[in-house]
Amino acid sequence: MKSLPAKKYFLPRWRLLQYMEGDSPADDSPADDSPAGDSPAGDSPAGESEKTFTQAQVNDIVQKRVKGEKLEKQKLIDQLGTLKSNSDLTIAAKDSLAQQIEALETSMLTEKEQTVKATKAATQKYDKDTKMLTEDRDLWKKRFHGSSITQALADAAVEHGAENVSQIQMMFSGATENVQGKDEQGNPTEDFVPTLTFTGLNAEKKQESFSLPVKEALAKIREDGLNSNLFKHKSKSGTGDPPKGGAGGVEGQFNPNKPPERKDYSTQEEWATAYDAWRKKSQEGKSKFQQR
Repeated sequence: MKSLPAKKYFLPRWRLLQYMEGDSPADDSPADDSPAGDSPAGDSPAGESEKTFTQAQVNDIVQKRVKGEKLEKQKLIDQLGTLKSNSDLTIAAKDSLAQQIEALETSMLTEKEQTVKATKAATQKYDKDTKMLTEDRDLWKKRFHGSSITQALADAAVEHGAENVSQIQMMFSGATENVQGKDEQGNPTEDFVPTLTFTGLNAEKKQESFSLPVKEALAKIREDGLNSNLFKHKSKSGTGDPPKGGAGGVEGQFNPNKPPERKDYSTQEEWATAYDAWRKKSQEGKSKFQQR
């Protein structure tokens, strides 16, 4: 099978020079089948003959022109970039220059490159929006859980007679988390229960880790007595009776050689009252011994 000859285009030399210089003629379409004599009179300068160009030559001419256009656009981009770096420009002016630079850079890309760039920009915007939404969600979630935990600890501290509500919140907020509630069938509900994980005493009076709702947890902490100094004592002030295991040693007994200790009392006033009572009782005992 015979190969077809390379397709040739007929273009006047002066029009070719015009095209290379960037001035597009009125009709750039090649007349591949028209003979040279069919051109209108005066279409080419006097003495100028028609010249034949191969497809490779035409492609080379087009590539050179495109390359020249890119160089001109890049030069303009550099000039706009220098102008944009001027610190005296307003934000609006800088935004306008940035848009012009973006448009020029895009126009220099092929259709495939423009598609890739648009896809990349859309992906970056999606990732940025997703990150912002995630950060907002986590921020409000943290605020909600922190607020509910703080309030639950405050309510339980007041109910169980804590000496200092702020102290309870500071000590146990880090060990408290909101746990999703469950119904009787064990299915998760929409409620969240502030739950405190702490060390308490089991039935054998041995230390063990517990996780209970805040109100129940503080009740057990007070009942176990491991942190009894956090709560107000139930004994009435002024009686001189130390709390269980306190200054008197065994409850109900008086030890003249062991005064009440501050650590066994929740407040300074209660300790001072108990100490005065112990001292008074000790002096009475010494007086009776001297009279004998």
